[in-house]
Amino acid sequence: MSSHKPIWTSLVQFFKNLPITREIWAFIGVTLLCIMTLACCVNLTPQIDENVFFSSSDPEFQSELKINQLFGSAGTELVISVEGAIDSPQYYERIVRISSAIKNIDGVRSVISLADGPKTLKHALEGPMWSRLLIAQDRKSTLLIAVIDLSQSKTIVPQIEAVSDKFTDDDYKLAISGFPYMVELIARNLTRDLILFSTLAFIVFGLMVYMIFQSKSILFGTYVVCLNACLITLLVLSFFNVPIGLISANIPLIVFIMTLSHIIFLTFNWQTAVKHTQETPVIDAVKATFPASFWSMLTTLLGFVSLMTVPAKPLRDFGVSGAVGCVVAMLIVYAMYPAFLRNIRRLQLTEGAFLKGEERLFGFLEKHAVTLIVAIGLVLVIVLPGVSKLNTDPSLFSYFQKGSGLYKGLEYIDRNGGSSPLVIVTHNEDYENLTTNASFKKMWDLQEGLESHKAVGQALSLPVLLSQALKEPFAFLLSKSLLVKILEGEALDEVAKGFVTQDRRHGLYLLRMYEGGRTQSRLEVIDELKEIVDSRGLKTEIVGGVYSLQGHLSQLVVDSLINGLGKLLIIFGVIIFIISRSIKIAVMTIVGVLFIPLTILGFSGIYGIPLDIVSAPASNVAIGMGIDSIIHMINIRRRRKEQGRKSDWQDIKEELYKPIFTSIAVVSVGFVIFLLSIFPPLQRFGGSIVFGAAFAGLIALYVTPLLYKFKFQFKIKD
Repeated sequence: MSSHKPIWTSLVQFFKNLPITREIWAFIGVTLLCIMTLACCVNLTPQIDENVFFSSSDPEFQSELKINQLFGSAGTELVISVEGAIDSPQYYERIVRISSAIKNIDGVRSVISLADGPKTLKHALEGPMWSRLLIAQDRKSTLLIAVIDLSQSKTIVPQIEAVSDKFTDDDYKLAISGFPYMVELIARNLTRDLILFSTLAFIVFGLMVYMIFQSKSILFGTYVVCLNACLITLLVLSFFNVPIGLISANIPLIVFIMTLSHIIFLTFNWQTAVKHTQETPVIDAVKATFPASFWSMLTTLLGFVSLMTVPAKPLRDFGVSGAVGCVVAMLIVYAMYPAFLRNIRRLQLTEGAFLKGEERLFGFLEKHAVTLIVAIGLVLVIVLPGVSKLNTDPSLFSYFQKGSGLYKGLEYIDRNGGSSPLVIVTHNEDYENLTTNASFKKMWDLQEGLESHKAVGQALSLPVLLSQALKEPFAFLLSKSLLVKILEGEALDEVAKGFVTQDRRHGLYLLRMYEGGRTQSRLEVIDELKEIVDSRGLKTEIVGGVYSLQGHLSQLVVDSLINGLGKLLIIFGVIIFIISRSIKIAVMTIVGVLFIPLTILGFSGIYGIPLDIVSAPASNVAIGMGIDSIIHMINIRRRRKEQGRKSDWQDIKEELYKPIFTSIAVVSVGFVIFLLSIFPPLQRFGGSIVFGAAFAGLIALYVTPLLYKFKFQFKIKD
């Protein structure tokens, strides 16, 4: 008890020193109520499942459903690579024990391994099917394939991990791969990040606010307002059944940052109002800040709304979550925060080291403004070619840290036969029977043609199954049609049903595609494979599998990036025109803001930074930040002109550089936290926004005012 007394005493003393009104006590009560409701009614665990990239209603997912209708759902596979001396008796005994342990896990439908299929290692090495299915190309490991019930993957994966840990030692190295395992690890990473980021944000932003404003009352008000914005956002999303997903898992931190940005501009304007009037500084500050806050909120809202129509499910969820968050953030700030400003008995005019540092930075930038503008132009010219080199179709490896267990296992399995499944469903031109000798020849030719492609590791199909069956004694006496019926029997786990339909009109090829060293996009590879199918006298009916989904997802990311950014720039131009009443300012603002995404994307292209579905929205967020600062500048300029005060851009810069620098610092520190993630896409997302935020501030303060000076005759009113 004594160890907790100092902390409790400090908290009591802190609250005693704060003059808390009834209004503020009511807000504290709302906070506690939200916390209790959230704890009791809302699942805060990121919902990452097999539909992590597409929902079942998306067009790109329909091919998966059609394949399941034709061939039945065979469950989902987890692949365990066991590296060791595969020709030793001890290795075989170890495989038997591992297979037995995995079979005993609830939810595991079946296990295929050296101990469950081929009679001997020699049989596996020489068998057309077993060699493709179980033997690594370097002959240093074999695979165990566990077919699991996908609905129980969250409980199955930890148990298989435990089996892997138990049987791994110096002589035997086990590695796990497969889509369910990847999904489970992504969910764990996001859960860990959600807890870590929320804790760090609470501490770091609190320190920053106190360093900036030197006021306990402002610090306390910031905590209450930001916390309520995050809590209410999560409650609203839960009410509308919007899950915490792949990107939206970190929406609390993003809402915290958006809320804090409104608070910073409102607080600085309040301080300015106090200096000029002693009557109604809070009301004056709200009047000065609210229009710019509203338009900034609207531009941010539109940025998120632009993601809500994208077919990719994570981007849609992120769009909905961000849209709700940015609206809630502004409403909570103006509903709650003025009460805390009204409650401050005296204004702390003493500037801390933070603001003095900003003052010195502004002085330095002003002194070297020409050099800075030239440097920005040079940076844009240098990185612009990188836009055409963007890696918009990164490998699955890019989702995991190099050196991690999953990365190593995935890389090893990929190197030895491919790691990403691709399904191609074929048929004869007239849907003729595929079990005839003529069809069998065409299908075997296709098997060899597909395996000859550099992107294909191993391939399984009906011809491979039949070739394996024909190695059995007297099997050559049976017709292929009869062999297929035997392979469809329960005694052989109905294996043929996964490769040919009952009417014998459709055949399935299951390919393991290479992810490492890929230079073409997945969709380009798929197009080439379709050409191989056509050249062998067959037709492609459906293409599916993780490889295909990832290819379509990458294309959607590109389309949403180009179309989304284009639409946003047009909409933002209209908003700037409404605020400024000037076509000149609207056009030049968009020209300046365009520098931000071009620079971010250019750097990504030059340095080969993958542009995946998580990091792709960073450009949209960064544009919102650039627009945010410019909107506040245009708003202040209009107010100055209405009041008959000096309204040249230099005066506006001198009035707003502190809130702009402070907002940039807050955003940068907030998204720097993302660099602590163990999920590489989030690291790239955070890093891009940190870079974009700093660049956006410079664009707002130096590039756009310079552009406004250009001659532009077509102007309505300025």
